[in-house]
Amino acid sequence: DPGDDGRSASTYTPTCKVIVGVLPEPCSRHNTPSRATSLPRLLKGASARKDCGVLLVLTDAEHALAAACGLARSLPTYSATTRNGEHTVTAALLGPGGPVADTDRLRAAAAGVRLAAHLVDSPPNELTTSAFVDRARGVASSLDGVSIEVIQGKDLLERGYGGLWGVGKASEHPPALVVL
Repeated sequence: DPGDDGRSASTYTPTCKVIVGVLPEPCSRHNTPSRATSLPRLLKGASARKDCGVLLVLTDAEHALAAACGLARSLPTYSATTRNGEHTVTAALLGPGGPVADTDRLRAAAAGVRLAAHLVDSPPNELTTSAFVDRARGVASSLDGVSIEVIQGKDLLERGYGGLWGVGKASEHPPALVVL
């Protein structure tokens, strides 16, 4: 019985730790039919320090996108308590008929979720507005057909963004609005 949060158990092999989890029933009051919102609890700490692999066996291939995004958010890239460096998460999704197709779309969605999660999880003393603008410029330059506009400093006030200007004007780093 997986309950409302799902259940997991772990064991060790000579080369790795293995965690097996069962997601809650689709009708659970806390989850969508994909049950992707249960993944963070089941995968907590799975890739905290080392490379890891995750195999998700889906009861419905239509849930692949939600599962990929849930998995991406479950394995954060930023931790305030440890500096783990780079590590790799390898994921495979299996539907009732075998491996889930459209992996390029799933990878792109997962990468977007991981980037957004990193930005959200980063504290403001590390992700200053200047660092955010630099990061946005890097993202824009890596994507085809994406342009970037940065409205920064007093330009915010002049262009009608007085609220952003008023909140950020006393900061060491000038306030900014990034439009991709």
